[in-house]
Amino acid sequence: RQFMYLWTFSVKNVTIVGYTWDEYKTLLSMIQQVLDLGIKTKTIKHRDGTAEDKTSAPYTLPIFIHNLRHEYSFMKNEFSFEKPFFLDKKQRNPLYLLDGFFFYIDSYKIFPKKLEEVAKAYCTTQKTHDLDYSIERNTDDAKHLSKLEMEYCVKDTRILVELAQFVFDHY
Repeated sequence: RQFMYLWTFSVKNVTIVGYTWDEYKTLLSMIQQVLDLGIKTKTIKHRDGTAEDKTSAPYTLPIFIHNLRHEYSFMKNEFSFEKPFFLDKKQRNPLYLLDGFFFYIDSYKIFPKKLEEVAKAYCTTQKTHDLDYSIERNTDDAKHLSKLEMEYCVKDTRILVELAQFVFDHY
């Protein structure tokens, strides 16, 4: 199993933080149930008394990840992606990934700039400081991040929620 020390997931004004793949998968399962994602079948009754079942396209939740190429290296062993679309198959450079009811989109491919620059151009949430990546961290360390370090992690996903809203509102 791939190493995970912290993940954040934001929807609107709520951010959820977890520390393991199992916790993340539990969250996805809860979201799938609450949003009733999946294929819907509806019975249509005609005037002549006959009925037919109509099946919808699957309802999926789009999830923006900035630099999906990096995250894919961790995710590929945890999920069964149905129809990954790679820009470069040799280097495993995904544009998007579909896992059941969740549609992961690489926001970096849409806005090829650092997340800080994307935030300045399209979001009200802004990055205010940086995380020291020279520090080796594990799950126990992540549970004891400073307030500033946790804020850094949360803002990354808050920015992506605002970016997704911008994309869906304008395009």
